This record gives sequence, C-alpha cells and structure tokens, in this order.
Amino acid sequence: MTWNGAGTFNPPVGPEYPAVANDLIRAEYYNAVIDALCAAFSNTVPRDGQAPLTGNIDGNNLFTMTNLPAAIANGQPVRYQEFVQLQNTVTGLGNAIEPFVYFQAGIL
Repeated sequence: MTWNGAGTFNPPVGPEYPAVANDLIRAEYYNAVIDALCAAFSNTVPRDGQAPLTGNIDGNNLFTMTNLPAAIANGQPVRYQEFVQLQNTVTGLGNAIEPFVYFQAGIL
C-alpha cells in the first residue's frame, strides 16, 4: 500500500513522475494512482463521524483527546474529572451510609 497509516502517502512508482507537460498519460499508471488514492482514503477516519472505527487506536504516544464534552447519556466517553467527581461522591456516600447500616444491624 502506498499509504503507511501514519499519514504519509507515496504515489506508485510510474514511468514519469511527476507528469511531464504534453506527454500522454499511461492508463496503467493512471489507474494505479487512482486505485492507491481510493485505498488510502478508504482507510481514514472521517472527522464528521460518518463511519465508525474499525480497529484500536494506539494511545501510547502521549497524545490525548482534547475538548471532550461532558457525558450526558449512556455510552458516551467520560472525562477524567467526571470520573474523579463520581468516585468522590460514591466514597462520600459510602462513608455516610456505612454507620447507618451498622446501626440498623444493631452493631452500633
């Protein structure tokens, strides 16, 4: 494939690249370039969300998603600060409910 997935596209090696003015285009080379472009575009993620991901995205390069909106429905990604806030709320509820549970059980 002439597109390496890292964003680099190399056109197929042709008889004359770049094209020379007033020279005839060779069908086999033209078709190979168009096929390579189609394959490259078919393996991209559209920015407007028209198509889903078809594989895992490697996040082990210290880049992150930015400007992620707050989750408001099931199935949406959760920002770290939302997770921490929920974790603190659950911990706080546990601390408030635990003595009540023991009291009801007659332990306190």
